[in-house]
Amino acid sequence: MKTANIMAQDAAILCDRGLQAYMAQDYQTAIPYYQASVQLGGSAAMCNLGYCYYYGRGVKRDKELARYYWETSAVLGEAASTYKLGDMHRNGDIEANESVAWLYYCRAWQLSQNEKDILNYPNICLRLARYGADRLTVGQRAFFAAEAVHWFEERIQMGDVYSDESLAQAKRLYEELTPAVL
Repeated sequence: MKTANIMAQDAAILCDRGLQAYMAQDYQTAIPYYQASVQLGGSAAMCNLGYCYYYGRGVKRDKELARYYWETSAVLGEAASTYKLGDMHRNGDIEANESVAWLYYCRAWQLSQNEKDILNYPNICLRLARYGADRLTVGQRAFFAAEAVHWFEERIQMGDVYSDESLAQAKRLYEELTPAVL
């Protein structure tokens, strides 16, 4: 029988292989790796399967299954799943509730502080900047927008094909907020 540590390492390896395929937009290859990782308890793979189901990448689009994977991995501390649950509340995929969405975004921020994962951190920062108008100062929102711009640019330089629109949103928001801070 494998030890928990070895199983976690195997789950991480399988998830990473799935992520490489996903980033190359080879979803049919990514999904079996994610599924195998999930069988070993891989919370990151649960999160990534949520993306596949939410956006219909390599599988039939199923927001309820996406929600299941995101809720399960959020409980295990996945920042990406946590902010995506916030998005589901904000977008009305689950009970539309901006206050609950904000709580998820704040929790995702807390989770991201231990490891500023380039795949999640800029998305979280963008949400805090965009939706924090009644909750944060303009300076705080400008900080989060600047963080998002920086890290989205880094991701794009690494070959990320999903971040162009998010970068444009972050730049517009930063340009809008900066004059009020200066």
